[in-house]
This record gives sequence, C-alpha cells and structure tokens, in this order.
Amino acid sequence: MTRHFRASQTDCLEIGGSEHRLLRCDHAGSVWSRLDDPSICLSFTGDEFLHLLARPDVRLKRGAFSDQAAFRRLRCDVNYLQTLPAAKRAKAL
Repeated sequence: MTRHFRASQTDCLEIGGSEHRLLRCDHAGSVWSRLDDPSICLSFTGDEFLHLLARPDVRLKRGAFSDQAAFRRLRCDVNYLQTLPAAKRAKAL
C-alpha cells in the first residue's frame, strides 16, 4: 500500500540547500519545482517522499510561502540579530 503525504502549495521543500515549491499533489504523489530553476521538477510517490524527509539534508518548511510567513519576514530582521553580541541575541530570541 502506498502511503499518502499531504503537502500544501505554501510549503517549501529544501533538498541540499535548494528550495522547491509544490506544483501538484494527489493520491499518486507530488511534483515539486525548483525555485532558482523552475524547469527542474522532481516527483515523488508518498513512500518516496517519506523516505526523502528522513534524510539529514532535507527540510519541509510548512507554510514558508504563506502570506503570514512573508509578513513575519518583513517584521524580523535576521541579519540585524546576527550582528548582536551573543548575550543580547540570546535574550532577544
């Protein structure tokens, strides 16, 4: 039996540092397009996707492309936080 994994169009799949956006998902599997080169598409069955997520160089960032995530990125300057001394950065986080 093939397992099904539910993904959203707002999710980001990062594989080895390359980010991908979901194009299509159904009972057969999912198709993901690479952000920096949309001509590169990857497809996975449910089982393949679950095995992929177990790899240490793969991250599924839920809601990364949502409007709420975009708004949070506007309000939080990560580059500024990285310039703070460690003690102040820890307190802020």
